[in-house]
Order: sequence, then structure tokens, then C-alpha cells
Amino acid sequence: MNYRQATKKDHDFITSLVTEFKEELGYPCGDLVANFIEIKQPMAEAILVAESDGLSVGVAGIFNASWGNYVVGPVFTREYQNPVNIQNFLQELINEKVASGQKIQIDVRSTNLCLSEALNKMNAPITYSGVAMYCELTEHQPMPLNVEIKDITITDVAMIETVNEIFSLYLKPWKGHDVEDLHESLSDGTSVSVLLKDNRVIGAIVWDFSDGSGEIEYLCIDRKYQRQGYAKMLVNHCKNLAASRLVKGEENRLYLDVDQENDAAIKFYESQAFKHQYLRNVHAFKNGCLSCIRYAIPDDATAISEINVKGWQTAYRGIFPDEFLDGMNAASRIESFKSSILENPNQNFVFADEGGHNLGFASFGKLRWEEFSVSCDCELYAIYVASSSARKGIGRALLEATIAEFKKQGKKSMLINVLEQNTSAMAFYQHLGGRLIGHKDFTLNGKSYPQLTLAFEI
Repeated sequence: MNYRQATKKDHDFITSLVTEFKEELGYPCGDLVANFIEIKQPMAEAILVAESDGLSVGVAGIFNASWGNYVVGPVFTREYQNPVNIQNFLQELINEKVASGQKIQIDVRSTNLCLSEALNKMNAPITYSGVAMYCELTEHQPMPLNVEIKDITITDVAMIETVNEIFSLYLKPWKGHDVEDLHESLSDGTSVSVLLKDNRVIGAIVWDFSDGSGEIEYLCIDRKYQRQGYAKMLVNHCKNLAASRLVKGEENRLYLDVDQENDAAIKFYESQAFKHQYLRNVHAFKNGCLSCIRYAIPDDATAISEINVKGWQTAYRGIFPDEFLDGMNAASRIESFKSSILENPNQNFVFADEGGHNLGFASFGKLRWEEFSVSCDCELYAIYVASSSARKGIGRALLEATIAEFKKQGKKSMLINVLEQNTSAMAFYQHLGGRLIGHKDFTLNGKSYPQLTLAFEI
């Protein structure tokens, strides 16, 4: 797979690809081209295109916001859409477009299974989980409101300050925002409607509706007046106005997003005729803090061979003869590892850092020893970590990823054989739950070496 800067000639390819995957992609992926044009960010600077055998097969980009970088995609044609390709493309995009230490955010819909799996393997932390909801404005019956609601402007300084105070006190998603954000929203055409009681602001809703589609961004009521029907009044104020501006041929929906853990808010919006659309996770991290565990590809064979040989020369020094260990050659093993990866594409993991350098690998698959088939139904063949990256949690991460992979396959118990004299490896596996179930000798150049057999419950 090769990656290159996008050009204007890629416009039709990107548009068709994004259109095909629109239901799986989160904002701003659904409007990829339009967004980059709108913010006057040249496509060649913002977007990378993935190619295979000279054909364009994928696209990803960076939407530069004031606070950091919003990842757009990656998305591939159906033939190439898989977690491995997504991981590799995502890493390439971040390395190419994001300076070290800068914040990165990726918004993933639950329907985008490939991207979700890729980010989980990359240990990209989830910072927010939300429920996307919508209501059909064509089904809305205008509701009379017996309260005073005013749509404020940027000149209503005192009211804007009161809205900010209420949001800051009682609205968790408002954290990090202030009066200037309300000024910016009003300047951009977003509506801020306040609910008044005795000429005092007791609640507010931030929303917009244009061209047949809109969104409720924030809603909050002063705690003294909560659970008295005021939130319902503000929502219906928005729905009344939006329903009066329907556009023929458009979807005419009002959208919103609720924290997945906020059961009360979800039930409230359900009571206001909002339907569930999809779940979404926001992954946020900084470049330089992203590592990944992914399936090995043939191009990893050289790095795997080097880690494997150096691992043997370090771990088995004093166990196997020095002349054997010193005679090991990484180059002679590359083709063997490459063939193994090609024949068994989902039986090898590599752990890569933010620069794409391989720091360790795990090899696993079907159980090879019939005598242990009663106790185990799968096997971890080996884990090796580069000596420069030892004791940094990489071995544990690879072990946990392997167990998770077997769990997805419905396996129950995993076997691993460890040389009895390799006391550090024995301590590692037993500390993480390995249970001694037997022994089996290992033979090298006609000499037997005792091995201990451990089992991990999955």
C-alpha cells in the first residue's frame, strides 16, 4: 500500500467513496470534500489517498480545528476496508500531518466496525460515548407555550452571561467553554433561546436549523427550576420554529447527542419524540502517545525476524549453546516469517509505536499438542519484545490482545510452553494468570531441554 497527497483530480473518487460509506462515517466524514473546501484548506495539504497497484483505494484527512486535529476517515473501497489497512493508513496520516504532542480526535459511529476495531487495537482511549438521536419535524404538532421564551442576540450581554453561568454550573459538556463561545455561536447564526421567569433567565437552549436540518447543541435549566416542565417548553420552542421552516425534499429532522450514561436525559428526549439513530465513541489522544497492536503483514517479516533472533540470543543465553545462538541469522528467517504471515494472516500480532516501528510480536493459532487437548483448545506460540522496549508493558499488551482474539473465536483455554530454565518468562506468565498443567521437552540439535506447560483461561 502506498500513500500520496490528494489533488483536485481525486475529487470524484473521494466524493463517490464518502457517499458510499456515508451511513458508517461520523461528522465531518459525511461531508469530507465540502468541509475541506469550506475552510479553504487545500486538498493536497489536508488529505492523503491510499493506492494499491496504482489504483486509488482509500482516503483519509485531517480537519484542523483551533484546539487540535479532527481525523476524517480512513475509509477504503469495500475490497480493502479492513482493520489492518485502516490502522496502517491512520498511523501514516498522523505521522504525516500531525506534529508531535498535538491533540487528535476521532469520532466513530457504532456502525463503523472496522474503524472501531482498529482504534481498539491501537489503544486509543475513548473520552466520550454518546447516543445520537433525532426527531421527524414533519410529524411534529405545534405546541402552545405558556411561558416566556426569547431568542437573544449578541447585544443581550447580561443574558449571555447568565446563560454561561447556568451552563457552567449544571451542564457537564459545557466544561472548557465560556461567554466567548456563546458570542461565536450567535455570530455564526446559531440560535440561543432563553426561558424567562419574572424577567430572570432560568434556562437556555442552543440550537440551529437551516436547509431542512438542525441540531440541539446544549440545553440546561437552573437547578431550582428543574423537573417542572421547563426543559420540555424549550425543546418544543425549537421544534415549533423548525417545523415552520420545513424544506421540501430535505430530511427535515432535528438532531442531538446525549451522553450514553445520562439515562435521565435519554428518557427525556425519548418522551419528546426523539428516536435513537446510532451510538458513537470519541477517541482522543496526542500524537506521540499512540501505539498499536495489529495483525502482521508480510512487510513486517524483517522486523519480526530481527526481534525473534535478538530475543533468542538474550533470553536463552546460558541455556542454549553460545555457538548456536551466535550463529543465528535474522536474514535467513525473513522468508519463513513472510510465508507464515501470508498463509495465516490472522495468527500474528505486532506492537508498533507512534512512528510505526515494530517493538514486539506475538504468534498464536491452533493447538499443536494432542496430549493437552482436554485442557486447552488453542495455543500462544511465542511473544518476543525488542530488548530496548523491555519492561514497558508491551509483552502484557500482546498477551492480552492474543487472549482477546481467541475469545472472539469462542476458545476457552490457551496453552503456552516455556523453557523451565527461562525463569523470568515463567514468572511473567504465572503473574498474569498462567496455570501449570504439565511439561513437554524441547529438542534442539539432538539435546532435550525441559519445558513447562501453562494454561490461561479465556
